[in-house]
Amino acid sequence: MALPDRIGPYELRRPLGTGGMGEVFLAWDHRLERSVAIKRLRADLTSSPERTRRFRREARSAARLSHSAIVRVYDILEAPSGDSIVMEHVDGRTLGELLRHEGLSLSHALRLGAEISEGLAYAHDHGLIHRDLKGDNVMVTHDGHAKILDFGLVKQLDLDEPESRLTREGIAVGTLQAMSPEQARGAAVDHRSDLYSLGVLLHEMLTGGLARKVRDLPPAVRQTPWNQPVPLRAIRPELPGDLCDLVEALLESSPRNRPEDAHQVAGTLDALAARPDLPGLYSPPWESPEEPASDAPTSPEEVPGRSKAPTREADSARRPMTSRWRRPWAVFAIALAAGLLVAIATRLMLDSPGERSEDTAANLPRTPFELYQSGNALLERYDRKGYIDRAIANFSEAVAADPEFAPAYSGLGRAYWRKHRDRKDSAWLDKALESARVAVRLAPQLSHGQITLAYAQLAAGENEDARQLLESVLRLDPANAGAQRGLADLATSESRSDEAMALYREAIRMAPANAEYRGELGILLSRAGDYQGAEEAFEAALDITPDHHFLLLSLGGIYHFQGRLPEAATALQRSIEVRPSGPAYSNLGTLYFFQGRLEEAATAYRSALDLNANNYFIWANLGDVHRRIPGQEPEARNAFLRAIQLIEEELVEQPENLVLTSRLALYRARRGECPAARQQVAALQPLGERLASTAYRIALSWELCGQREAALEALEMALEGGYSFDEAQREPDLIDLREDLRFHHLALRFTSHRPAS
Repeated sequence: MALPDRIGPYELRRPLGTGGMGEVFLAWDHRLERSVAIKRLRADLTSSPERTRRFRREARSAARLSHSAIVRVYDILEAPSGDSIVMEHVDGRTLGELLRHEGLSLSHALRLGAEISEGLAYAHDHGLIHRDLKGDNVMVTHDGHAKILDFGLVKQLDLDEPESRLTREGIAVGTLQAMSPEQARGAAVDHRSDLYSLGVLLHEMLTGGLARKVRDLPPAVRQTPWNQPVPLRAIRPELPGDLCDLVEALLESSPRNRPEDAHQVAGTLDALAARPDLPGLYSPPWESPEEPASDAPTSPEEVPGRSKAPTREADSARRPMTSRWRRPWAVFAIALAAGLLVAIATRLMLDSPGERSEDTAANLPRTPFELYQSGNALLERYDRKGYIDRAIANFSEAVAADPEFAPAYSGLGRAYWRKHRDRKDSAWLDKALESARVAVRLAPQLSHGQITLAYAQLAAGENEDARQLLESVLRLDPANAGAQRGLADLATSESRSDEAMALYREAIRMAPANAEYRGELGILLSRAGDYQGAEEAFEAALDITPDHHFLLLSLGGIYHFQGRLPEAATALQRSIEVRPSGPAYSNLGTLYFFQGRLEEAATAYRSALDLNANNYFIWANLGDVHRRIPGQEPEARNAFLRAIQLIEEELVEQPENLVLTSRLALYRARRGECPAARQQVAALQPLGERLASTAYRIALSWELCGQREAALEALEMALEGGYSFDEAQREPDLIDLREDLRFHHLALRFTSHRPAS
């Protein structure tokens, strides 16, 4: 959607971000000659006269707040298309960004905490509570001071409705982890609810984000329930006891056991900041030299989402995104929500000039070996537009010059295999198998040819033949990372995810500079619901190949699943800038989908199909949009039918692939074919042995087919496996299930150890 020139009397300069409530723009007020920020709210949030009246009343209340730690509200603009709020423009970053990217010194954390507490105290004194305090709702100016955003702009819409209703309508989506227990239950709240959220925020400021490291804690600590948060002392034992006591008091489950008010909290933090015996700078755990992020322990399917939001099936970096884009990096294509995993490439095992530029490769002498080297150099950047085709041309020229040159046939096989992975066209796979077999016939001792043939056999479903080839290579060369990666691919296709992850890690140990292996590991971690581990794997890959569009869109998928939608949008746009692709447009469509912009989502999915018409994720996502637009049910059924046909073609080659089987069940359920869907689900029992994303798709299938008990059981197992609770909160197919009291019991269990979003 094009940026309008003006909103009211304000000239719009550029977008600043998007969120669950609408869009934010930088604007210029010519009358007072100052920059302002304008939040344009979604029309549905002020659609009824009663809502509009309440919203404007709360906006007026917020405008009366005048405190150095609160972003000022200047104006409200009323329009049929939706109201807008004009606010003070703060030049800085959100506290959430600082925590994700850099961490804080202890002294800065205490000073910011005191300022936030003072702002809360001032608002509470004036009768306003925030109810959505988190790192992304606090700005930190360039000179290091805190300013709280959005006072009254979350609370306003339905003051008399329970919190569960607010969450369902998207007003506070993704923030359950910062809610007080009473707010999450939908009970009445007062200023002490904000104090609980302040405790969550202080806990994150002082630990670098406990939820990001919770898998590294002892099992007894990991099992800490929501109303008994992990004690600060267990994570940072060197912190002052008074500070630990304060945070634990703020996080008391009963409001009456928390501090009396925010004034008291501010005073305590000020006193602590003035103490001369404080420890030195606090280093976030991920920056510890004893525990590098790339080696952090990770736990066990699938990627974030259906191709929509990641694809929707399913949405901190520790360093600033702008710097990540500049780093040398690797490859993964998480294909947002339903998985859209675009697979990552393999480094060639023979010596190849991977560092040569495109021009250098193009100008190499034209002997068969030099043509082969040129093809290798191009194929190492298979993600760039046209590079695979150019590699094929080089390998073909080498074969024409010397029909007995086995490495060129191996290179051709690898290039055709990549074309098949991108396009899912069996003609490319036939060419890959043929070329690789010629390479092995001409030089049976050449491991590169054997590995290429094994990769093609895996794609054709010839698993046992591939296994024998790969094991044969490893017997001769135990340190061959390409063969190790092939066994990891084999384990993945046979749904042995834990084993596959171990094999990928071993391949990474053998070839630490290979970005693709890290990307493949990231895909598996995301499927298993370990989004932080996946983020770390993709970051490490990006450190090797920073401009790989597959990796960028995969990282966007991870952000989506963590509820970090603005960061997801940035990653996707960067991916499209590097190279437009079907998965990137599809994932962008998923972001539109979750914002309720269905026509724009459909347009994005059609753009994705123009680039990649054989991707079943995209067809399924398009079907999901059509089924939610009145009058487009026939188009929805046709889109799901095409997705089903494409999956069935893949299942011919991979009949044991449980990920494909679970997607097939879900798409049949969305098409209304419940008997067939139930038959597919039956093939996935026992449920407890399935990956998190597989269990989630089973839950959706059961719910769509009217089996509530089975749906709740499957959803619980998915969440236990690490699947994103935020996705379950956003999933339109679970609207009715979220009315069930048992869903809210799950919310209390699975939202206690997540980072603020």
